Amino acid sequence: MTGHVRANSDRRPAVDGENTPAIRTFGLTKSYGERRGVFDLDLEVPAGEIFGFLGPNGAGKTVTIRLLLDLIRPQSGRADIFGLDSRRDAVAIHRQLGYLPGELALEPRLTGRQILTYLGNLRGGVEWQFVEKLADRLGLNLEQRFGEYSRGNKQKVGLVQAFMHRPRLLILDEPTGGLDPLHQETVVELVREARDQGGSTVFFSSHILSEVQALCDRVGFIRDGRLVQLAPVDELPGMNTYTVEAELGEAVEPKDISSIEAVSNVIVEGELVELHRARRHGAAPPGTCGPSTAPTRQPGAQLERGVHAPLFNALARELNVPVTTLLRAAGADIPEERDEELMWIISQLNERGRELLRTLGHALLPEYRDRPGTGGE
Repeated sequence: MTGHVRANSDRRPAVDGENTPAIRTFGLTKSYGERRGVFDLDLEVPAGEIFGFLGPNGAGKTVTIRLLLDLIRPQSGRADIFGLDSRRDAVAIHRQLGYLPGELALEPRLTGRQILTYLGNLRGGVEWQFVEKLADRLGLNLEQRFGEYSRGNKQKVGLVQAFMHRPRLLILDEPTGGLDPLHQETVVELVREARDQGGSTVFFSSHILSEVQALCDRVGFIRDGRLVQLAPVDELPGMNTYTVEAELGEAVEPKDISSIEAVSNVIVEGELVELHRARRHGAAPPGTCGPSTAPTRQPGAQLERGVHAPLFNALARELNVPVTTLLRAAGADIPEERDEELMWIISQLNERGRELLRTLGHALLPEYRDRPGTGGE
């Protein structure tokens, strides 16, 4: 069973002008009680942008998305999608967008192929060859019943149906949830291709800072239903530096530490050192050491362990595994609650484990092969 090829002219109703924002909200409000819901949201997302909507669970991300889609109604304010009113013009808007909800509930007795064919035909037909290409890239078996899919495979069905008609606007609510690191990276590739090759705008909701940092042009932070910060990724404080606090075995001179590449604001007090280290934009994928403004202590560790972090992160990206998985394989005993504290994790490795990872990194990563020293930077 296959879908039909649909003419592109059916996809995109005319709007007023090429510069019309993809999304614009005016005082959008939906309250579920004290600090629950969305309050006075004023937001504009230009066409062609990948916009990250970041916040903790319960901050109001999903409520905002449902308001944009007219799945729930605001108590005040309004939202426009490509110049169309989200309530009055909901049908015309839905023709132009692809939506991945945070929780996907579909008929469990149907196979993935049957579900996607049905949804494609509701849209007037889709290019089935493209649907199968998406499924293949995500490693999705279309012949399995939806009720038999794992959480990750259910997410893949949702991703395929969101992308399969090449929508003008993609609204993705936590799109990498339940996926392994390899397919998380595939989602990142699909989002970039949708924007760069198809001209799509992407509204990307997440609570994973490193994921948004690696992908988005701008980021909005929502907390307790209110937009608290909005800026290009590179301009957000704490996104481009992190603090390292180390306890050394002996006193050192500040100039010896300041000479390390990308290190600044060095403070030395006896055997204690605190410094800032620059982070490359887009360098932290899901599962690696994410941005943080909080210091990370290495009890009893030498500073040299701190400069291993860029090498280990780069190696994790090369192998498409979380850095904590890599370090556990090298012998680090890492409690789950300390997964994000890379410096502390490295301090738990014995010298044999660090040497193993250094050797592997120098063999696989060309940028480290000819560099002297322990960390490659």
